[in-house]
Amino acid sequence: MDMPTTTAVPADLQPFIGEILDADAHEHTPVNHWREAFGSITDRLAEVVQASTHPSNEFQEADDTELTPDNLWNQKRAAAPGSFNFDRRGPALDMMGVKSQMLFAGTMGLQAVILLATKDVPQAIHGSITEGREKYALDLIRAYNEWCVRTNDAYGPRVRPVVTIVGETVDDLISELKHWSAKGIRAFWTPASVLPGGVSPAHTDLDPFYDIFEQGNLTLCSHVGADLGFLKTERWRDAPAFSGFKLGGEFSLDPWTLNNMSKATENFMTTLVLGGVFERHPKLRYLVAEVAANWVGPLAYSMDMWIENSGAFNKRNTGWAMELSPSEYVMRNIRVVPFEFEDVGGYIKRFGLEDVYVYGSDFPHIEGGKNPMGRFNESINAAGLGDAVKRKFFCENAKWVLPD
Repeated sequence: MDMPTTTAVPADLQPFIGEILDADAHEHTPVNHWREAFGSITDRLAEVVQASTHPSNEFQEADDTELTPDNLWNQKRAAAPGSFNFDRRGPALDMMGVKSQMLFAGTMGLQAVILLATKDVPQAIHGSITEGREKYALDLIRAYNEWCVRTNDAYGPRVRPVVTIVGETVDDLISELKHWSAKGIRAFWTPASVLPGGVSPAHTDLDPFYDIFEQGNLTLCSHVGADLGFLKTERWRDAPAFSGFKLGGEFSLDPWTLNNMSKATENFMTTLVLGGVFERHPKLRYLVAEVAANWVGPLAYSMDMWIENSGAFNKRNTGWAMELSPSEYVMRNIRVVPFEFEDVGGYIKRFGLEDVYVYGSDFPHIEGGKNPMGRFNESINAAGLGDAVKRKFFCENAKWVLPD
């Protein structure tokens, strides 16, 4: 096992070593290891991927890149040390100064969710999988979730795998949540582009679902990768100006997609807040990862404005009243991971919400950049916010979504 003898942490963050919480990271199992990791159910998808130019068509014989600070931040995807051999992830976290890390799907599990999101539009991705597409996607998700359980048993709580739960009905969702939480899973991704259990995220039918989250100190997550289908059509980006851009591992890198990638999550979060979910469930933990964070401050301001100036949200009309402002629910219940190039210090200086933003490396994906700790640190320094805010961002805020 690798035993790191040095650190990849910038000098003025080194007092935080061993306390840093990473709210967005991934496994990244290359396609030639899918069967070994997730089972033979992946063979069909692997064959399709290997016949394509999709970024998931990636071979790596072994997770054996030398563990050094340079390799940790500069080698990406399956070439990064500790990307898919989790005996090496702990030493990698030690070198990062990280105490605990939220672990989202990186390859097969992510493709399974995208396959489900595009079940009615196979031409969007992996178009040769048509017959039984939805069932196959659900079978793949289950296989990935079982990997999460095994990984959690072996390496938790240092890494906290996130399973995907979907269901046609609320009862289906509750059954899935009970099944995986009974196996020790504590974080759950529900795609923001679809109605959970076929109802609004704010519907009181989902209250028993949210009750389980509260009682178990579980975390509800939104993450990029399940955003297709939120709009009636994706042809808004079908224009020459948006063609020819690279595919990232999780989303297209054209400017239309980048600018609109947060819309499904914005809608989901707005529905939770304005629908009184956090009023009824004050201990519900909600994490938003990898859909940028530039929209959070303006959205909180917008919700506050409409609540303050609309008579539609009072006891006479709805039977309940918000005890807090929308932005206060955001600060209490929601945590959001910015991209490393975002000016998180500027966001806090302009909008406040210093309890909301949390550090995420996106390790080992390319979207995490090559200096995430350094760039976030520089942004907070440039805004003149000081060590107290810095400690919140890197260590304290994420305790809400990564509870002990």
